[in-house]
Amino acid sequence: MDVFYVSVDVGTGSVRAGLFTSDGCMVCTATCSLEMNQSEPHFYEQSSRNVWESTCSVVKEVVSGVKNREQIRGIGFDATCSLVALDGALSPVTVSLSGEDNWNIVVWMDHRAEVQAARINALSHPVLRNVGGKMSLEMQPPKLMWLKEHVYESCWKKARHFMDLPDFLTFKATGSLSRSMCSLVCKWGYQASEENGCYWDDSFWQSIGLQELVSDAYAAIGNLNNICNRVNLMSLK
Repeated sequence: MDVFYVSVDVGTGSVRAGLFTSDGCMVCTATCSLEMNQSEPHFYEQSSRNVWESTCSVVKEVVSGVKNREQIRGIGFDATCSLVALDGALSPVTVSLSGEDNWNIVVWMDHRAEVQAARINALSHPVLRNVGGKMSLEMQPPKLMWLKEHVYESCWKKARHFMDLPDFLTFKATGSLSRSMCSLVCKWGYQASEENGCYWDDSFWQSIGLQELVSDAYAAIGNLNNICNRVNLMSLK
């Protein structure tokens, strides 16, 4: 029996899926465009509902010719480092000044958090050594600061989960809130090294005014159990 694997790439303007054989040959592809909202200059927002519906659409299209579901052995997701906000019921929470919950993703290229990024970099906190000494305004901590400072009532008070878009996709596909170690280290300031182990640096989050994340044991952005779950799964492969 032939077996296949599905690859999904969520880009800035579209979702693409491909069906591949076990030796890497591409069988077919499908593409679906994504909605984008620009509420202000340099503000770019998307909808997690639209992203997931589009993802399901292209996946269904590429597997439509596979006769037996058991022939599909795996699916992998890749996506931009955009920030998704969800409430306690795992429903969308607005990140937009418009207050519309449909727009619950701060897209990677959104530059609303320029002031917040500058404040982070002025601290010269040791966490910054792992991101080249300077945190980009496209990374997640400055964007979280902006959400707290500018949409506190409509977003910050209601949100219970913030995640990178690739982690949102794995959550929708599996129900697991586990986080990617790669995303957290590269975009969130998570500390991971052979010498010092893996941990969130409490002092960093407290120094940038996001102490709520510390007191909540980082449940909103990926506590140690959720991060370790992904690592353990990877170690079994």
